[in-house]
Amino acid sequence: MMLLLRISSNKNDYCENAYTVLMKGIELFCSRIKELRKDKKLSARELAEKLSVHDSTIIRWENGTMMPTIDKLYELATFFGVTADYLLGLED
Repeated sequence: MMLLLRISSNKNDYCENAYTVLMKGIELFCSRIKELRKDKKLSARELAEKLSVHDSTIIRWENGTMMPTIDKLYELATFFGVTADYLLGLED
């Protein structure tokens, strides 16, 4: 079976596709963080204390207005027992 991909020379198409992929990844990250936090029955403040960040940081991660730094992403993954790829939507 052959897979055919449509490659557009239109820069706007490429940017729109990249933007869509990025936004889906951010949405997935936000929902996964919130879901994992709630599974552990933690408030945003409690999770913030465990990660040494302000509770507004957790809220911003969960609503997509801010993304964690690489080191905090690693801490989140370690704390929840998942991979960074899972948090970022790169694996199920």
